Amino acid sequence: MRKTRGRSVNQKVFLLIALLLVVVLGGLLWVFLRFILPSEVADTGIVMAYSDEEEIIPLSNRAFTFDRELVADWERLSPQDAFYSAPVISYGPDFTVRLSGQQVHSPKYEVYGEDLEKPIMYGESLAIPSQPGTYLVYLQVVWGNADKHTGVQYFFRLLVE
Repeated sequence: MRKTRGRSVNQKVFLLIALLLVVVLGGLLWVFLRFILPSEVADTGIVMAYSDEEEIIPLSNRAFTFDRELVADWERLSPQDAFYSAPVISYGPDFTVRLSGQQVHSPKYEVYGEDLEKPIMYGESLAIPSQPGTYLVYLQVVWGNADKHTGVQYFFRLLVE
């Protein structure tokens, strides 16, 4: 085997191929990170529930992100998964849910009874049950704009006496 300055020709070829491979893989990784993955998630706003001088921040869970025609989905919480972790607020005459931040469209509300199987009420506004009980309120808010947005699930328990 012929040696040139302490290395064989085969070693130099191997090093050249390895260097080329590293450059190509690095370039592919850069393209993937720059153009394929969402560059950043849309800013999410704030959701708060208020009642009789009480305020809570609902349990939140990022459900999906959309950016440049690419969607990333995360695991969604079911009402059963969220019930015991969701904070509780008592219903009073001044009860309100406030959202602040840029939204793509109106939030979607669902209210679940104690069986948590099917929503007993749903729509674009929150309807409060008149029967006493503990209800799970779920709302999905899509924050951002048409080009870049993030969907977030929010849960809290509402005590109606």
